[in-house]
Amino acid sequence: RFGYDVDLDGDVAVIGRDRGGLGVDTRSGSILVFTRAAGAWTLQEEVPSPATGQDWYGNVVAMAGGTILVGAQKHNGPEGSEVGAAYAYTRPAATWVLQGQFREGVGPGDERGATVAVSGDTAVVGIPGAETAGDNAGMVQVYNRSGTLWQLTASLVGSDTAAGDRFGSSVDIDGDTIVVGAINDDSPLTNAGSAYIFVRNVGAWTEQAKLVAGDAG
Repeated sequence: RFGYDVDLDGDVAVIGRDRGGLGVDTRSGSILVFTRAAGAWTLQEEVPSPATGQDWYGNVVAMAGGTILVGAQKHNGPEGSEVGAAYAYTRPAATWVLQGQFREGVGPGDERGATVAVSGDTAVVGIPGAETAGDNAGMVQVYNRSGTLWQLTASLVGSDTAAGDRFGSSVDIDGDTIVVGAINDDSPLTNAGSAYIFVRNVGAWTEQAKLVAGDAG
C-alpha cells in the first residue's frame, strides 16, 4: 500500500506505506522520503515504524518546513487497543530523527493520528474516535514546539459536536487557521457532515465558523 498518503514540500516528497516497512513486524508501516535534484527523484531514506504490530503507521503524513508528521491510527498502547499515535520527525543531519510522540489523553478506539497537519511549529492531530461528547464524537489536539520540545497546548471540539460526528476525520492548518472535518455530523441531515474553522489569537484557539454544504443530504 505504498502511496496510501502523500505530501510534498518543495523538492521533498514523503510517501506513506501503512502495510510495509523495515520494522520487526513488516506490516507495521513505514514512510519513504524522496528528494529531487536536477529533475530526478531519488529515495533519501525509509523510516520504519517505531512500534511493532499492524499500527497503520504511515496511513497519513504531513510535511512543512523540515518537519514530518506521521499518523498510526491503529496503534495499540497500554491504554488499550487502537488508541492511535502520531510522531514528529526532523532532519538535523543526514537522517530523519524522531523528535516527538503525541500520546496524551487517549483511550481504546480513539484512533489518534487518523489525520495530521503541520505548519511551522504547530502540529494538529485528529482523534475522530474520542469520546468527548459521546462515543466517536471526536477531538483535535494542537501541539506547539519550543526548541525541540513539543507540548500539548489545546484540545478542540466543535461547539455542537455530538456522539458519532467523528470530528477530526480530516484536518489542515495554515498559520493561525485550522479547519477540521466532521464527516458524520448531522448538519442539517443525518451524516451530512460539516467542517469547522478555528483561529488563533494571542495563543488561544476559538471557533470562527461552521461550514456545511448548500446541497447537503
